[in-house]
Amino acid sequence: MLLRSVKPEDYPPAYQTGAGIWRDVAEEARPVEKLTVSAAAEKFVRLHGSPFSFERTPYMREPADALGSGKYRRVVIVGPAQSGKSTAADLWFAWTATVSPANMLWLQADKSTMRDYVTSHINPIVTESPLVKRRLLPGLSSDNTFNKQFIGFQAWFAWPVKAQLRMRTAPRWVADDFDAIPEDIEGEGSPIALLESRQTSDETGSVGAIVSSPALGPDKGIEYEWGQGTRKALHWPCPHCHEYFEANFADQANFKNDGTPEEAQVSVTLVCPHCDLDIEPKWKGWMKDRYRFPGANQEATPEGEIVGPEIESSTDSYWIDGAAGLASWGELARRVRAAQIVFETRQDEADLQTVYNTGLGRNYRFKLQGAKPLEAEDLARRQTGYSLGEVPDGVRVLVAAIDVQGNRFEVLVAGVGDGLECWVVDRFAIGYLDDGRTKIQPATHPEHWAVLLPKVIWRTYAKADGTALPILSTAIDTGGEDGVTENAYGFWHQVKKLVSHHRQRLTLIKGQPRGELLRQNLIERTPRGAKLKGGVDLFEPNVNRFKSILDHRLRREDPGPAAIHLPDDFSAEHRDEIVAEEKDGKGNWGKRQGKTRNETLDLLVYVQAALSRFAQKKTDLSWLPAWYRAGEDQTNGVRQDAGGTPAPPGADRQDAGGTPAPPGPTLPPADQDKAAALKALLHRSSDAGTIED
Repeated sequence: MLLRSVKPEDYPPAYQTGAGIWRDVAEEARPVEKLTVSAAAEKFVRLHGSPFSFERTPYMREPADALGSGKYRRVVIVGPAQSGKSTAADLWFAWTATVSPANMLWLQADKSTMRDYVTSHINPIVTESPLVKRRLLPGLSSDNTFNKQFIGFQAWFAWPVKAQLRMRTAPRWVADDFDAIPEDIEGEGSPIALLESRQTSDETGSVGAIVSSPALGPDKGIEYEWGQGTRKALHWPCPHCHEYFEANFADQANFKNDGTPEEAQVSVTLVCPHCDLDIEPKWKGWMKDRYRFPGANQEATPEGEIVGPEIESSTDSYWIDGAAGLASWGELARRVRAAQIVFETRQDEADLQTVYNTGLGRNYRFKLQGAKPLEAEDLARRQTGYSLGEVPDGVRVLVAAIDVQGNRFEVLVAGVGDGLECWVVDRFAIGYLDDGRTKIQPATHPEHWAVLLPKVIWRTYAKADGTALPILSTAIDTGGEDGVTENAYGFWHQVKKLVSHHRQRLTLIKGQPRGELLRQNLIERTPRGAKLKGGVDLFEPNVNRFKSILDHRLRREDPGPAAIHLPDDFSAEHRDEIVAEEKDGKGNWGKRQGKTRNETLDLLVYVQAALSRFAQKKTDLSWLPAWYRAGEDQTNGVRQDAGGTPAPPGADRQDAGGTPAPPGPTLPPADQDKAAALKALLHRSSDAGTIED
């Protein structure tokens, strides 16, 4: 018989010795030393082999002490990442273990984040601080990741699901990274309401800590909670005039803002709002050591005295600006300038939002926040001297987009030049097969997708010099009615038999409301479970970010980088579809009142997503694939019409009602055979268990 190896942790805990029992009893009977949270931290907490020190974050003394003062029901701390703002709550936990036991309930944005927080913040305090460790109850079950039992109290570390907030009584709670916690937890209510429902009726001992970087705007989240309290903000003195002022890097930083991030980093100073003199980074430590926290009705004198009445509130609230945080002024300036360059070149404000929220500790105000939405009449003024089907001189590459509707394919073709300047070259719908009678049904008839080869993917457009410019990539939306996704995957997989460089020539799209700008996934099965041999590339654009980028670009009236141009005969209906949505206060785009159709806006998003797939962070056209730059359209890479001539402008254009189109371009016999074979393959693959070569 084989016996498994026995590990030390498998043994039951040893019996407590008599001395140990007396020691624990003595700990319970020992008179409680009345210490503030900060004093207890300096006396009892050890981290990284040394006693805890407020040297790097002296401004955390006051918020930490407020948590243990008994004066407030809530303490709110706003600040950037890496400012030590969570330290106040960590030290409050150590104070609870060593000075004033009471149950604690901790909430983070999700389980993974909570696990990481306990591992990096709580466990080091427990294992390295002797008195805290002695207060931990003996036994393996007393020190779990999400539940720690101490002499006199228990600490739970939870995440926002209602099951985690039931059957637990805790007069003290912490909501950390508050702006990342859902505003409503599984329909049960706000996180604060649920946490407060776990508190006891002892009002003097019930305290909650709300800690976060701001991310939800001034009327929500942590900034709203801060505004309900004493509204204290970190002030520090100018080394020149000694007047106190509120730290605000966004308003006071002075650096080279037309150069590189590195030039901004080495040139940064703060400008004193009183004497208007530059303050060099070397003064930061001196200023930080002399911090003060005056409230909304208060000010700090040059001597450091706070004068004026404090707001009467059961919430004590503190704001720490990024200028006082752990990041240097040079690093903040570098990050701000890098984000500015991203916006200047790509019109994407996501990096600016991140650096303001997490770097500076301020809610970012979007550049077009409060601006009136664009109207169709505004776009009419952008129509600039060319017609549908024509390729303006600045165009160097074509990209197409297809929006799949229940009874048609909506198509937009865009030309792109240097600086990602964009011209809408064509806009049409495909509502019928070539016979002019059979209606397109993309969700139920996979063989109908074959019409996209001659009418879009293989299509070319004539440049002014008569040469044929092919479409580099066609972005196809995979959402819509049941069956569309399945057929889109099957089409992508089967089309590689007919199209060289097919992984570049087709860009399958599935829009997402949030996340990174563009994410690429490999899909190995269809929604119905059919295996996709070799997988299918799926690109998931953040549609809200792309629509915000388009909003900036469409407002540019002058030609040049990032501008978007419309042809003179672009229809009023399609202009109206571009402006069919507006952005709300959360950054989400949705239909405007009275607007019903937005296909052209979606098509522009798909074009931008396909461009982003290739260009990444580049704004020149150095990213063009070698086969496209080499003119492979004239040899074997891109099919053309019979005789190799470009399709006539607008040959397939239909109106929104799906009027039958004139006959489309005629394919060479070899391509006609391949297109017919594709129809058969698509038809057979619709019921197959595996979509194969």
